[in-house]
Amino acid sequence: MKVILLEDIKNVGRRHEVKNVSDGYARNMLFPRKMAVLATPEEMRKIEKEKQTAETEEKESMAKLKSVTEGEPIKFYLKTGDKGEIYTSIKSEDIEQELRRRGLGEVKVKLPKPIKNLGLFEVEINLRKGVAGKVKISAEPSPK
Repeated sequence: MKVILLEDIKNVGRRHEVKNVSDGYARNMLFPRKMAVLATPEEMRKIEKEKQTAETEEKESMAKLKSVTEGEPIKFYLKTGDKGEIYTSIKSEDIEQELRRRGLGEVKVKLPKPIKNLGLFEVEINLRKGVAGKVKISAEPSPK
């Protein structure tokens, strides 16, 4: 039986692929769990449209990501004391919030620990599966 996979399935195939599986596997496993649909011409057209929409969204995301990553570093100001001691830090939530404000939408930042030093840092970000990049963060003392 030919089916269209609605999600990645280990040892079977990836999302949006047309696969030939046994009738029992399709009826007892894939269809009840909404992991696949029968490969009819109508479903094939629907899946093609979804693929095109996903590709368009990915291209837009890549363009936005490129504009942010190739631009100037994102500046964050840290509170410092008279002798240069640092009182605050930059957390991944702060960076995510700033990137959302700049129009990137939902973003995940890979920051192992908060930034607690002044200087220039590179941070990995993920927009969604397959779309990732690095952003420059500039940590500067706050103006007094």
